[in-house]
Amino acid sequence: MIACPTGNWFAGTMTTLSATHAAANRLLRTHLYSHLDHAEFLAMKATVWTDADADQARELLPDLVTVIRRCLATHADSDDGHCLRCGVPWPCPTVETIHDELLDPRHHFQPLCDLDTPQDTA
Repeated sequence: MIACPTGNWFAGTMTTLSATHAAANRLLRTHLYSHLDHAEFLAMKATVWTDADADQARELLPDLVTVIRRCLATHADSDDGHCLRCGVPWPCPTVETIHDELLDPRHHFQPLCDLDTPQDTA
């Protein structure tokens, strides 16, 4: 039995991806990162945002939230406390990474959420 990094056990030997499969994985990864780079570029433009930029951001933000929600749903916990996707004890590394990124004080997710939270004025 061989343990993989996620903690799952497999009988037999680990196989190496074929060159074709590895190239396809690289293309997929590059394509996904290209989309993320484009979204980041739009958000970080050095010039003043136009109305079209703001409209595009309003469309993009819910889409990015949907991506995060779907990833979290895929890595939900099972009745026995394990990740449905990874099979490791929940929270799995994917959920921990999303949690850490969303709550990282260097990012703007938490302050954005705080804008909708009623503040105690007393």
